[in-house]
Amino acid sequence: MVLSDLKDINFCDTSATNIETDIINTYETIANRKLYPGDPVRLFLEALAYIIAQQRVIIDFSAKQNLLRYAIGDYLDQVVALVGVKRLDAFPATCTVKFTLSAAQTSVISIPQGIRVKAGEIYFATTEYDQIESGQLDKEVVVECLEKGTIGNNLMPGQINEIVDLFPYFQSIANTTQTTGGTEIESDDALRERAFSAPSSYSTAGSDEAYAFWAKSVSSEVTDVAVISDVAGEVDIIPIGKDGTALSSELINKILAKCTDKNVKPLTDKVSVIQPTTVVYALNFQYHISRNNIAMSTVIQEQVQKAVQDYISWQHEKLGRDINPSELMYRVMQAGAKRVIITSPIFTDISSREIAKVTTTNIIFGGIEDE
Repeated sequence: MVLSDLKDINFCDTSATNIETDIINTYETIANRKLYPGDPVRLFLEALAYIIAQQRVIIDFSAKQNLLRYAIGDYLDQVVALVGVKRLDAFPATCTVKFTLSAAQTSVISIPQGIRVKAGEIYFATTEYDQIESGQLDKEVVVECLEKGTIGNNLMPGQINEIVDLFPYFQSIANTTQTTGGTEIESDDALRERAFSAPSSYSTAGSDEAYAFWAKSVSSEVTDVAVISDVAGEVDIIPIGKDGTALSSELINKILAKCTDKNVKPLTDKVSVIQPTTVVYALNFQYHISRNNIAMSTVIQEQVQKAVQDYISWQHEKLGRDINPSELMYRVMQAGAKRVIITSPIFTDISSREIAKVTTTNIIFGGIEDE
């Protein structure tokens, strides 16, 4: 079961029209007289109905804030606490930086925790003590952005190249990996889904859903997780980020540490966290618009472009989602196309270890044709 399977419920009728009708009908029955429009009593009751309707809305909202499906904000934080879940805070971006000396030294050169480096006005700092061994010229160290959130993401290798806190014999620094992992505070939807799966974490037998829950608890950057065990006692955890992006090695290591904690991993499991295998496909199709919709041609073309982007996002947001041209055709037809001729992709079965990624996109508008 998923949350979306649950039916919508209302704790009370919030319709102002229904409330007004009930009040007037009740008065007319008790007083044994008809209230026509403009009657002072009717006007008073209509004003009263408006106040009651507002109160009904508050009552309905308040009651729903006790349910996981409807709760939002601080109310949701209170609800998920019942299953031992807490909203994930914003995380800073991380990467690996290489510190290089001007010359190898005969003694160890310390790299203290908190040494700051920067790219422009975005500052990072080392997360723990490290050192360059005697006779060595450089050392790679993990650094963390000093500002939480996505601001520190997507700095390419070499962009972090300034040191703020100098140390002896220093020559240069440069990040060797792209900065990733910076996330904003966990959204309501992500928190709600994680709390819904939280009971799976109570398992002491290393269930698929338990491992997936703990992996997602590391960072809100983790949006989907596959847990596979092809060999008894060996567990592969395969996480992906938003839009199917590969996670950084730093985040992969954090997930591994979390999922191998003695309070999470059964004693006999050998756990690995690995990147998914990418299955690439090209997107190539031609579409036509009916002459009956010629006035909407420009709008439909824009809608088709959006439908294609939505399809691409849908295709790679989940591990193991088959490459399905039928879904593409459906979305393009819903956007207003009369006919769609898809050259590629063709249907391709995707395993739970794999994720589909588009390489090229070629969309051809074939023009207007008769119905």
